[in-house]
Amino acid sequence: MRKFLQDADATEQFGAELYHSLPPKCLVFLQGDLGAGKTTLVRGYLRAAGYVGTVKSPTYNIVE
Repeated sequence: MRKFLQDADATEQFGAELYHSLPPKCLVFLQGDLGAGKTTLVRGYLRAAGYVGTVKSPTYNIVE
């Protein structure tokens, strides 16, 4: 699937839509260059699930 998302807000909204459309137990792989919006998409997904904490990039944790 390819989907063009205009900005960070649209990316987070799409993450929320994924949360509501995917089954409770599933595995999703994300692939993209640094800065592509993977963490932003996951942030929207987690917010829709009720998570309120900070969502950091896994790459940031590795580099840190």
